[in-house]
Amino acid sequence: MKRLTVFIACFIFWLLLVWKLDWQNILTGFIASVFASYIFGNLQNQDSEKKINLFYLVIFFGKMIWSWIKASAIHTYLSVLPNELKSENFEIIHKLSDDKSIAFLVMALNLSYNIIVVEEKENSVVVNVTNRTLESVKKEIENLEKFINKVNR
Repeated sequence: MKRLTVFIACFIFWLLLVWKLDWQNILTGFIASVFASYIFGNLQNQDSEKKINLFYLVIFFGKMIWSWIKASAIHTYLSVLPNELKSENFEIIHKLSDDKSIAFLVMALNLSYNIIVVEEKENSVVVNVTNRTLESVKKEIENLEKFINKVNR
């Protein structure tokens, strides 16, 4: 039932997005909606100990899109600078326990500016940072952990 609801919502959103009803748009929207409902239709699985708060999930994705736009602008700015870029690897311990929360953290870190997750371990992540300090990365991870804990109540 949840997947059907996600499929219908995605398909209606697609039709409103393209606005032109021809067979190519309908077929593409149908395929995209099936794919989205397969991936996101079972987020609140009954065997999971934590449930997803959909309000905070929408805010989380909005923040990640803004972070992605900001990171793109910063990367463009850094690429035209004649300065040498300094790259370092850090292993940072996180406090998240379930796989969903860790996946959200890794996605959010990869969309942040000058951070790339190199490896994800049991209770830590190894990140490659460019022109950032260890303290700023730790602070960003702590802020993300707080918000991810709101998403996964």
